[in-house]
Amino acid sequence: MIRAAVFDVDGTLLDSMPIWRDVGARYLRSLGLAPEPGLADILFPMSFEEGARYLKDRYGLGQSREEVQAGVSAIIDGFYRREVALKPGAASFLAELAERGIPMALATTGDPPLVAAALERLGVAGYFSRTFTCAELDTTKRRPDIYLAAAAYLGVAPAETAAFEDVLHALRAAGDAGFFTVAVEDAESRGDREAIRACAKVYLRDFRDFASFWKLAGT
Repeated sequence: MIRAAVFDVDGTLLDSMPIWRDVGARYLRSLGLAPEPGLADILFPMSFEEGARYLKDRYGLGQSREEVQAGVSAIIDGFYRREVALKPGAASFLAELAERGIPMALATTGDPPLVAAALERLGVAGYFSRTFTCAELDTTKRRPDIYLAAAAYLGVAPAETAAFEDVLHALRAAGDAGFFTVAVEDAESRGDREAIRACAKVYLRDFRDFASFWKLAGT
């Protein structure tokens, strides 16, 4: 029986992953430059600093690397504060969890102020009692630390806590620690879809699929 829930944010609750592929192109267009074909695939594996260096060098930008990073950060900031949307059905799903008395927390690698701004604008921030970040815990989602910290805060054992995630390594880490893993489909993880299905307790195409969750969660 599920008595608590821990949610990832980017790619799980928020349909935010596309900005991380599009931000380089948006930045170049803001400067009146045409991005090269395949730029998203070039930048996506890079760190923030590596991506800024690539844009500066590849496009001969007059801005310093720090200025490029600031410009890219401003685009991301605006996206979270004004554009990003919830995944389909997320608001209703969270409301139903709340109605059933299930406490919720967030576990994210994202920037807390931007996460808070987006969720506040979208009307769902009040469902979560606390936000845990990998940065504050000095960990990654390849380890279960963030989920264990959230479950301990909520006062519920991992086996009775649903961990909602969209990426394979995070689902594996939570599952290995005994959590009830719920995979939420995201386009960026389509290459791992079958492996995700195999390791998750529940696989949701989106949050409108209430029945699949409640059938297996036993609440």
